[in-house]
Amino acid sequence: MKIKFAALKAPATGVVVILLPEKAKLTGIGAELDKKSGGHIANAIKQAGFEAKQDSFLDIVAPAGTGLKRLFIAGIGAAAKLTELNAEMLGGAIAGRLGAEKAAAASVVVEALEGCELSVSQLAAQIASGMRLRTYAFTEHKTKKQNGAPTLTDCTILSAAATAARRAYQTLEAVATGVHLARDLVNEPPNILHPLEFAKRAKALGR
Repeated sequence: MKIKFAALKAPATGVVVILLPEKAKLTGIGAELDKKSGGHIANAIKQAGFEAKQDSFLDIVAPAGTGLKRLFIAGIGAAAKLTELNAEMLGGAIAGRLGAEKAAAASVVVEALEGCELSVSQLAAQIASGMRLRTYAFTEHKTKKQNGAPTLTDCTILSAAATAARRAYQTLEAVATGVHLARDLVNEPPNILHPLEFAKRAKALGR
C-alpha cells in the first residue's frame, strides 16, 4: 500500500477517516465537516449511540453537504491510554475496516488529542505503520493474483506535522517491508524456496 503524508485540511471528496476519543465531541476537521453537513454527523453519532470505544467504527455514507463518499469515525477509547503500540494497532484496525468495505483509497485525519502523550507526528506515523502491516496477502502462486489481495492500495495521512510524521515513518516502513518479506518467505512452499533459492534471495538483499 502506498502511504502519503499531507498537510491538514478538510477533504472535499473520497473516503475519509477521523479519530474520536471516548466521550469526546467532534473537534477540528470533524467539527468542520459536521458544520458543512448541517449537524448531520453529530446527529448520526447521537442516534447510533456511538460511544467511540476502542476499535469501534461508525460508517456514515455520503454525509450531506460534505461531498464525501463515506465518512468513518474511528473510536480510539481513552486518549490518555493511547501508546505507540495501541496507535499502530489502531492503524491496523482502520485498514481492516476500509479493506472490508472494499475502499481502494482513503484519507485519515490525524490531529492532536487532548490527554494523549503521543505527538501528532508519532501518532500519524504509528497509524500509517499499522495500516502498512495490515495490508498484506500472499498471492504469488494463485491463478488469479487479485484474489485475496488487499483492496486498499492508497492512503493519505493528513496532519499538521506531515513532514515530521513522514520522517518518523521511514524507519517504521523499513520494518514493515522486512515483516512482509519474512511473511513471503514463510508462505513459500519448500519445493520453490529450497536452500539454494533461499541463499539466492538472501544474496539479492545483500545491500
